[in-house]
Amino acid sequence: QSAVILRKGCDQGCIECSSDSGACWKCERGYVKVAGTCQPCASGCSNCDSAGAGHCDRNGCGVGHGLAVSGTACKPCAGGAHCATCDAASGADVADGNAQALPCRTCKAGHGLESDGSCKPCEVASCSNCPNLKTCKDCLPGRVLQLQTTTDAQNVSTTMQTCLACAEHCSQCKKLGAGKCDPERCEAGYSLSPTGVCKACSSHCTNCTKSGPGNCDNGHCKPTYGLQGYSNCIRCTAEHCHVCDRSPSTCDACAEGFALTVEGTCEACADSCKRCTEVGDHCAECNPRFGLDDGKCFACADHCLRCQDTGPGQCDVGNCESELISSTTV
Repeated sequence: QSAVILRKGCDQGCIECSSDSGACWKCERGYVKVAGTCQPCASGCSNCDSAGAGHCDRNGCGVGHGLAVSGTACKPCAGGAHCATCDAASGADVADGNAQALPCRTCKAGHGLESDGSCKPCEVASCSNCPNLKTCKDCLPGRVLQLQTTTDAQNVSTTMQTCLACAEHCSQCKKLGAGKCDPERCEAGYSLSPTGVCKACSSHCTNCTKSGPGNCDNGHCKPTYGLQGYSNCIRCTAEHCHVCDRSPSTCDACAEGFALTVEGTCEACADSCKRCTEVGDHCAECNPRFGLDDGKCFACADHCLRCQDTGPGQCDVGNCESELISSTTV
């Protein structure tokens, strides 16, 4: 048997090690385990489990950086902050590997790739995906891509891509088009009306997809409210009640730290109990820093944040306060 030491006392890059041999069992990000030790990845790399120490896995470089051909260096992306990926594509890209900055491969939403490997804003307003700056493939949420034709004073027609707005409170209208909303694409608290736009649910309701605007779906009143009929979410009158669909004065589910009685009221759980399924001393889940034993909550070890697995007076691995040591044996 040997004790598990967390951080304090372990070698650099190690977060869990044996107190007997010093062998590391778990390394920090940016390190890889080699023969019981933690060796650093390439500079700027967060993951090298496959590539090994001093190297970097594909997509393992930090934000705004890409992996050079050699696999041993993370270099800045030429596309800057708007570049999504710039890992060197293959061994043939030797120039990429030797460059100070790697050409961007894909850009972030709202930007397109230039021939020089940089990222520039899409020319079509509200476009989220433009393979080249002038051509839009998809619009930002709440907008739909359409072609618009305009005619100038000389009767010359021009057709252009444009991203038009959907109905208010709508995230997508690819099927029904601009000014409308696709089924089940209204924001929370709204539902699709017969005219194809999003209308509000009843007050204190979070979802009315089935029942329609002005109503509320069963089980979707906000906490401390209950559904009466098909439309009204009424505040619960029972103290500490979370759901009261039967009636405002009769509780169906209680708030955290309270148990439901057969009469439909809420009574407090025992001290240090987070969730109790029965009224009285029987607890199902304890508050932080307490462990469960035969339906009751007792304190964990000193300076311990959680002992749900090991039980009262002990401490779960990884749950000591910062920079302290767990003496759990394995």
